[in-house]
Amino acid sequence: MAEDEKTDKKEKKKKKKKEKLQQLAERPSLVLPGPDETAWLTVHGEAVHSYRHMLSRLNREGYALPHKLGLLATLRQEGTTHTALALATTMAVDLQKSICVVELNWHWPGMTKLLPQLESPGLAAVLQDEATLDDAIVATGLPNLSLLPAGELALEKRPITARSQKLADTITALSQKFDHLLLDIPAILATSDAIALATLSDACAVVIHQGVTPIGDVKKALDDVEHIQMLGVIMNQVAIKTPKLFLRMIPQG
Repeated sequence: MAEDEKTDKKEKKKKKKKEKLQQLAERPSLVLPGPDETAWLTVHGEAVHSYRHMLSRLNREGYALPHKLGLLATLRQEGTTHTALALATTMAVDLQKSICVVELNWHWPGMTKLLPQLESPGLAAVLQDEATLDDAIVATGLPNLSLLPAGELALEKRPITARSQKLADTITALSQKFDHLLLDIPAILATSDAIALATLSDACAVVIHQGVTPIGDVKKALDDVEHIQMLGVIMNQVAIKTPKLFLRMIPQG
């Protein structure tokens, strides 16, 4: 009898796993195409599902999607740039809105590494009067999605640029061109410039690498940006959700 129950549990476990795999297979991936329609980036179906769930939940709970949404991390290499591109791709496909991903991370730029096909003088060139915004903005194969990489900015110029009126005015000009800006901000605990850059957004979401980011570091980072409305936590490389543990850390505006 005990053996039969054991076998029955195994069969149920196998069935449940099979159903989950089938469910995942039914969630199609999305592709961020370049202007020539070649695939620049593929967003996994499970991630697409999670982003859609997050956006629907925000709408359900009465939060309008911010005009300028900052994506920031606690530590480096948490996947903020990839998250910004993947979220923007999902939004561009689902919403009839124009979107631009703006990389503000001159310390550790990642957009051109993820998308080596990207050719642009970058935001830094605009701020140094070496290019216009139209020169620096890159169109994608999605008509309502554009990208603006950080470009190269000398180390000594980064602190003053992050706090400059010229950068603030440029973000304002971009916000007049697009319905939504996704601001890719450097890690809060890696550079103090991140606090000033995060202030350029209307609200932020924190990107956390599941199982890697120490909770204590998350608390420190959130303390540094407590003046900014926090919409939630994006658990990178897992599902997107706001665990109760992290929810208690997020100031609710």
